[in-house]
Amino acid sequence: MRQLAVKILQLVREDKNLQPLMVNESFQDELAILERTGFIRSFKPEIGQSPYECYDITRKGIERLIELEASNYKRVG
Repeated sequence: MRQLAVKILQLVREDKNLQPLMVNESFQDELAILERTGFIRSFKPEIGQSPYECYDITRKGIERLIELEASNYKRVG
């Protein structure tokens, strides 16, 4: 999984706004891929809310992050 996709998953899990990542050219593509593959899901923004705050991480996304974090520990130790 690409580094940007992992960063998006981490921010969504922490309920952070994704707006700062928009400077990355691949951001929209990664966001669409994550949504299409079921790692995140979007919801309708409330009045005054940024659409980049309107994502929830799915169980599949959380499981993938846990796998990635576990694999990082295996490489180091």
